[in-house]
Amino acid sequence: MSKTVNKKMGICILAGIILLVTVIAISIATGKKFSQSGEVSNPTFTDEDGKVYVAAFLKKMTENNITVDVIEFITDTDTDRISE
Repeated sequence: MSKTVNKKMGICILAGIILLVTVIAISIATGKKFSQSGEVSNPTFTDEDGKVYVAAFLKKMTENNITVDVIEFITDTDTDRISE
């Protein structure tokens, strides 16, 4: 790869990182959670220090990884989700 291509790629990566950090900072500052596409509302708890906890079941644990199944509450008014 030429120096120009490497430089452009580096600038794009840096711009992406800056954008991600900006979105996270705004999210923290406003207290809003930006949901991902298809994400279901999950039960969360925020303590007095601002730490956010999510309710989940532990599925698998290895030396380096923890796999969880996030709990999802469905109410009787959510007929679309019930039919799934």
